[in-house]
Amino acid sequence: MVTNGVDKSYRSVLMMPIMRVYLTLMFIFIKTIISKAKQQVSAENSKESMYKNVIFRKSLLAKLAKYYAARER
Repeated sequence: MVTNGVDKSYRSVLMMPIMRVYLTLMFIFIKTIISKAKQQVSAENSKESMYKNVIFRKSLLAKLAKYYAARER
């Protein structure tokens, strides 16, 4: 009789469920961060919120440009 069994420990048995819980929590965290960082235009103060959105986008682009310029050096 040939058996291909492997000695199992609690750690090896619980590794997949623990990894699944970890990844689920990580994805929930990422989704929360993305939803908070999302820019939205307010219907009440549309001009002011559009102005804030433009400033945010320009500052974000400037930061990314500095990052990539420093990285290429």
